[in-house]
Amino acid sequence: MGKRTKLLATLVAGVLLSTTALVGCEKSGDSDGDSKELLIYVNSVKSEYDAFNKIAQDWAKEKGYKVKVQFNESTKFQDLMPVMKSKNGPDIILGVPHDNLGNFVKANLVAEVPEGTIDTSEVTTDEIINAVSVEGKQYGIPTGSETVALFYNKDKVSEVPATMEDLVKKAKDDKLGFQYDLTNFFYSAGFILSGDGYIFQKDADGKYDTSDIGFDSESDIEGFKFIKSLKDDGLMDEATNYDSAKKAFLNGDSAFYISGPWDVSAFEEANVNFGVAPIPTLNGKTVSPFLGVQMGFVNKNSSNQDLAFEFFKDNYDELCNKSCEVGNRLPVLKSIELEKDALNQFTKATENAKMTPNIPEISSVWDPVKNNVTLMLQGQQSAEDAGKNAEKDLANAIK
Repeated sequence: MGKRTKLLATLVAGVLLSTTALVGCEKSGDSDGDSKELLIYVNSVKSEYDAFNKIAQDWAKEKGYKVKVQFNESTKFQDLMPVMKSKNGPDIILGVPHDNLGNFVKANLVAEVPEGTIDTSEVTTDEIINAVSVEGKQYGIPTGSETVALFYNKDKVSEVPATMEDLVKKAKDDKLGFQYDLTNFFYSAGFILSGDGYIFQKDADGKYDTSDIGFDSESDIEGFKFIKSLKDDGLMDEATNYDSAKKAFLNGDSAFYISGPWDVSAFEEANVNFGVAPIPTLNGKTVSPFLGVQMGFVNKNSSNQDLAFEFFKDNYDELCNKSCEVGNRLPVLKSIELEKDALNQFTKATENAKMTPNIPEISSVWDPVKNNVTLMLQGQQSAEDAGKNAEKDLANAIK
């Protein structure tokens, strides 16, 4: 849940288009196919929309087709479901974090990707394809990936401490500052899931057992304790959010900041002298933030499925390249080389990351963690109780 993109995956402050407005964009042309036309929704930032729109229009001109590309800067992906069921719904949706896939497949809204649409051997890892697949069937087309890492101000620190313990001590004692969106599980997941930490345990077949939730495990509790210590040390509190933490880093009030590649352009434009590094170890264990995959898919209710998959087949490499070039995504294709060192460092950070589950139940995880972390930081419960209650609340939410 990237720049979520809640990634929540986008954390982009955008205007949500209402269902009525979305449905209102009708397809024109003869239903018998005299004039082939696609309707594509791009759920992303404006720069990525502009690039995808150009790709689509150039392709349509070359092929003699018609394409409408509609911009939707919203993180409420569930609102797309009724739109996809309408007769004027989109044929293709681009810019969806993969952890939403399970709900769309469960609702029978996504067409399975025909074999040969993309060359999966050119994708960086099998894990990327698994992220856009459900029960062994591929439904999504991956265009980019993302994780969070540590930004640091090079004017204030010459090197990144080797451990989070050292980083916190330096940030506190030297009054350097360290901030991030503290109560948002997308950003805190690396600390809670480090070592043997987990949300849902996997069974012997590698499938998630949603009856086995790990927030009350010893490893997860260590993460909750660390989060509480950040307030105890006076570095941040329950009011620290994405906007305030980003502003503190931009202004030089905080030398350390955890976020994703979507912030790179803002810091470059502000001439911040920054570097990026994987998040240091905690309690001697690798910190494992979420790894998210940006994807596109074809509406199962579309009457233009063949044309939609033709679009992906013809333009896949360019979509992936532009996703990295203008969207600051990380590569999902082996052939893509990044020019920005900051993005290469984020790519390095993906080696420690854990893929966000794409099962429907993952959509219920965010509020239980946020609510219980907030109560913990407010002094209303211990770290142990925060983990225990987050587990209980999640179990109740997915019943």
